[in-house]
Amino acid sequence: MVKIRGYTVELEAVKTNLMDLPGILSACIQAFGPEGEDKTLVAFVTPQENVTLSNRELRLQLKKRLPFYMIPSRFIIIDSIPVVEATGKLDQKALLAVYSKLKEQAGMLEVSKVVDGHEQPITPTELKIAQIWSELLNLYVLDTDESYFDVGGYEHLFLSR
Repeated sequence: MVKIRGYTVELEAVKTNLMDLPGILSACIQAFGPEGEDKTLVAFVTPQENVTLSNRELRLQLKKRLPFYMIPSRFIIIDSIPVVEATGKLDQKALLAVYSKLKEQAGMLEVSKVVDGHEQPITPTELKIAQIWSELLNLYVLDTDESYFDVGGYEHLFLSR
C-alpha cells in the first residue's frame, strides 16, 4: 500500500485488475518517488506472445475497473518481470533501473497521433505541448490523444514549475 497525492493505493488491487485484462502474461506495479514527495504509479507489463499492447488501451480498460487515482500514469512493456534468482522474489533494483533509463530518455521524445488506426501528422502546437509534458512528466513517448492527467500530471505539478 502506498500514498499517491493523498490517496491510498493498494498495489495488489491494481495488479489484479491489470492481470484480468486480455493479452497480459504478467505484470508488476511499483510506486517511484522520494518518501514524502510525489510518487508515480508505474505498471510493468509483459504481453502474451504475439500480442501488442498500447498504453492508451490499457489505461482505458483500467478506467472501467478502478478509481482514477489507482490508474498507473506509466505503462512500461517489458519482455519479462525480473526476479532475483536466489529467492524468486521481484527484483526491485532491476525495475528501478528500467524506469530510470526511460526517464533519461525523456529528452528523446517520440510523439504519435493515431486516428482510426492510421498515423497522422503532428502539428507544431502538439509538438510544443508534447515537449513541455515530456520535460515536466519525464516521458519519452506520448500519444497526442492522452490527457495530461492520465499520463501523471496534476495541478500542483504544473503550477510548481
